Amino acid sequence: MSKITLTVGFVPVDWQSASDGSKKILIGDIDHSKTIEMVYAIGDDDWKNITTSLILSGEMNDIYKQISNESKELSGGVDRLISQIIKNIYELCLDEAEHQDSFIAIFEENKDFFLNNKNKFNGCFYCYYVTVDEHEELETEKLFVIKRK
Repeated sequence: MSKITLTVGFVPVDWQSASDGSKKILIGDIDHSKTIEMVYAIGDDDWKNITTSLILSGEMNDIYKQISNESKELSGGVDRLISQIIKNIYELCLDEAEHQDSFIAIFEENKDFFLNNKNKFNGCFYCYYVTVDEHEELETEKLFVIKRK
């Protein structure tokens, strides 16, 4: 059975560079990237915020709203990732989306990093969807960076 996770991250407004001086933001390496993230395990009946151990359940729209509310914590209360964008990202991950939201600045597959040249993505959220098989082999990885409102 595959293990599915969704990482939701935030690039601080005052971000200058990664710990090595580069403009490379590595998903899952908050110490290097100097970003803030929450990781969700996606199950058949519920989602679990691995970072906080909070279980998210209910209809999918309820789960999107809960993630949206939690994203406000990532930004220090400055912004939130809108639930409709989360829904669109998840539908894109499942290849069920009818369109790509105009606020999605980057959508790439098979990539676990993005460059923040000229601090273009300061104050922006990003999402990283991954499926791993029972042998811990990577099956799917999709990266999204969301523009500021």
